[in-house]
Amino acid sequence: MTGIIIQARMSSTRLPGKVLKKLARRTVLWHVVERCTHSKEADKIIIATSTDKSDDAISNFCASRHIPVFRGSLHNVLKRYYTCAKKFGITTIVRITSDCPLIDPHIIDAAIRLHRKSRADYVGNNLHRIFPRGLDVEVFSSNILTQAMRSARDNYAKEHVTPYIIQHGKTRAYTVPPAYRGNFRLTLDEPNDYTLLKFIYNKFYKSPRIIDAAQVIGYLKKHPKIAKMNSAVAQKNTAAIAVLGGALAKDKQTGTWRTSTLQDKGDKFGVQNDRLRVIAASYLAKKYPNDVIIVSGGKGQLKNVPQAPTLAHVIKHELMRQGIAEGRIIEEDKSGTTYEQLLELKNIMTKLELKKVKIVSNQWHLPRIRAIIIHRSELNKMSKISHLALIPAEKILLQINRKKWQPIIKEAHSSARMKTRIRLEQKGIRDIKAGSYKFTPLPERYGRKTVDE
Repeated sequence: MTGIIIQARMSSTRLPGKVLKKLARRTVLWHVVERCTHSKEADKIIIATSTDKSDDAISNFCASRHIPVFRGSLHNVLKRYYTCAKKFGITTIVRITSDCPLIDPHIIDAAIRLHRKSRADYVGNNLHRIFPRGLDVEVFSSNILTQAMRSARDNYAKEHVTPYIIQHGKTRAYTVPPAYRGNFRLTLDEPNDYTLLKFIYNKFYKSPRIIDAAQVIGYLKKHPKIAKMNSAVAQKNTAAIAVLGGALAKDKQTGTWRTSTLQDKGDKFGVQNDRLRVIAASYLAKKYPNDVIIVSGGKGQLKNVPQAPTLAHVIKHELMRQGIAEGRIIEEDKSGTTYEQLLELKNIMTKLELKKVKIVSNQWHLPRIRAIIIHRSELNKMSKISHLALIPAEKILLQINRKKWQPIIKEAHSSARMKTRIRLEQKGIRDIKAGSYKFTPLPERYGRKTVDE
């Protein structure tokens, strides 16, 4: 049986009670359910809410309209989905969130059909995000959901349901048709979102027909001022991939700036090879489609080259060429050293309330990053802000294609330039631990006196 399970709660932090707010005299949740009933491929629709007292209102709403409802854990949403699917005998789960009052039944059905045809564990249009927030559809099997329920350990995976499934299952991306593409927000997270959605419903809703999401997207493309009603709303992502830039090189053939490779001379400390970081980060970005991407680095050693771009700018555009949507990427282009990058990252983590951050850099670089975090008092609390994972780019590339990357990485690490880099990195770590690491004046914006060179 194929079932649409719509997760809903009243305790949203940014817009409490949003699912029962009114659009054209009907609640948001009513519209979500109504739109899902137009699916031709789904057999059942269920609201999955929590046992928390605050969600009694959702349960009562469902009872008054004879909508099947399941109540489970408030915070362990993965368990809520698993138990709900098991209770109702759902073998193919369609995951929809209740803050999407323009969710499209055509996209739902196309994703379900692709799931059946491909025999993938998981199908999602969010694996190829070229559509507005609010049209997200995920389809997965009860088998992979059971595996996730048994094996997922971290709170992030339990709260967001599908991270474990995407990481460990066989996935397939559903690409929405051109009419559904655009960089807009058609979801309900904040008051400005509600303002736009009320405008859309007042203009387009003609009961009993549901609004055509493609028509709305076409309208917003022609009327950018309307789309700006909620364009300032930041998408709340609780996990991030942070790429720390190291060095740029100017391509001899094109004259354009790019990330450094093994063939480049490197700086006074030896070779760097930022390109590995970009490739690894692009892979992780596709593996974790809901993660925001933070690209970090100013001009660094190119600060006296007027025409040189920032590391963050170049890394961002290289990621975009790898298929990563521009809207997911945050540029941090003020830092000039590893220490400054970590300070800026800490500020971003705090501002965005990130719960999990994966820091991507080269294998030789991560031990010094770890030492700086541990031994600098202003940074050693980063792990209390969110869970930190230091990920070597080389490890990711070996997972992608060991046959291709193993000889390349082996050759690089045996080169004299790389040995110089590693030797100096190790010396830096010893100096950090001994308290004798060389520091230079820190830019005034950090409010501190020293920074690593």
